[in-house]
Amino acid sequence: MNKCKFFVAVLVTAMLFCGCSNKVSSDNSTAEEVQEITATPTEEPVIEPEPTEPPTEPEVKIPADSVAKQDGVYVYDNAALFTDEEKQQLTEKLKSLYNDRLINAAVITAAHIGEDIPYSYTEKAYDTLYGSRGSGLVLLINNDTDTDCLYKTGSCSKFISDETEKSEFYWATKDIVSGQFYSAADRMISLGERCPEHIFDNLGLFENDVITELEGKFKELKSDVSLLITTNQTSSSNKDICTDYFKRKYPDGKGYMFMIDTESKTITLVTEEKESSDVKKALETASKSAQKGEYKTAAEELLKGF
Repeated sequence: MNKCKFFVAVLVTAMLFCGCSNKVSSDNSTAEEVQEITATPTEEPVIEPEPTEPPTEPEVKIPADSVAKQDGVYVYDNAALFTDEEKQQLTEKLKSLYNDRLINAAVITAAHIGEDIPYSYTEKAYDTLYGSRGSGLVLLINNDTDTDCLYKTGSCSKFISDETEKSEFYWATKDIVSGQFYSAADRMISLGERCPEHIFDNLGLFENDVITELEGKFKELKSDVSLLITTNQTSSSNKDICTDYFKRKYPDGKGYMFMIDTESKTITLVTEEKESSDVKKALETASKSAQKGEYKTAAEELLKGF
């Protein structure tokens, strides 16, 4: 029972039993007057309950679109932006960059990139597809936060300037806004064609003008000759690494692939052609320069074998 109501009830009862008295009038007559005493119970204030916010639904975090490496696949169209024909055309161009210029290339579209920023998402995708080494060019068309990204590494960072990338992205963005996704992708990955076809400096060892000079000289040779510059810090032998690049660049077996490893300061040659005495002599001389760390001289010495 409410304590306040109980106190009022007791008070009223007491007043009913003790409320009668004799009053003397002016003419000395006595009249009994009954006074009726009523008590109004004190009303308890009504406290309105405070409004409560409706329970909020827990935020559902949509996982990022995953990119898993698939042999022979260069277009990962998770946002379904391309037709089958467009994917095939992009694949042919990306495959050409991969084989002819030794660029690890891909186009990725995403409906969800999770909590990553676009650059981080694209960098992780590159590592998943190609590892963290080599020369790479990966375009992300991001339908989640609408910020697209071109990831560059190795020779792509050297031969695709930031100014050129920004200029091309301006036009590519206009294409994307108007729904012309293939045109945008084709424009951006075509930048890879600015990279060399014979000198593959994955380390950024040479300046651009040196690479351009060597590229011109290697192009003039009667035989198809390429030079890869890298550092082998893996468990694979130089011969195995050079062989992998040779098969990628020369699937028909007609060519020469030299590899300078700055870790061991050695030069490896892989070819299916017959090695002439001139080639053997040039390799021997170039290897001596490589041992001294004179890699530009070593590259020029190789030219003498052809």
